[in-house]
Amino acid sequence: MKKLATLAILFVFTLSLLNAKNLPLGSSAPTINISEWLTEAPDGDNPFQGKTVVLEFWATWCGPCVKAIPHLNSLVDKYQSDDLIFVSITKENKSKVTSFMKKKEMKAYVALDDKGKTNSAYRIRAIPKAYIISPEGKIIWDGHPFNLSDQLLDYYLEHKEMPKNTSAPTRKKK
Repeated sequence: MKKLATLAILFVFTLSLLNAKNLPLGSSAPTINISEWLTEAPDGDNPFQGKTVVLEFWATWCGPCVKAIPHLNSLVDKYQSDDLIFVSITKENKSKVTSFMKKKEMKAYVALDDKGKTNSAYRIRAIPKAYIISPEGKIIWDGHPFNLSDQLLDYYLEHKEMPKNTSAPTRKKK
């Protein structure tokens, strides 16, 4: 009987994940709520205003998240500027993340999510997950960090819009 109840709960949970909708591309990006920066914070009182933000949701216990760090580090090395910043946000506790960061270099700005508010606002159901937010505050791309390629960023920086067709899976605007 307990097994049946557990299976029923897992089934309902799985359905809720499958039915959870991503934020629509082109919609206004929710506020990024940061309780604390674990690296030097980006400059300014509102460090996201007028900038393109690559926002990555991750955790130290998440194998795919950890595997994506070198890829994201290479993107930060190549693209981070005054106009394009990379932010890796987690809802884990500070001591766990700072201990992890002593062993694994992260070149993005690393922040703690304020009580999971940002994860909730962005409807995060699985990690890693990344978003690109335009300087106007619109969601213009979302996906797995490994799908965030040099070609995609080069195109965006040159044209100030996302490509219509990409080799990496992206979602269409609704």
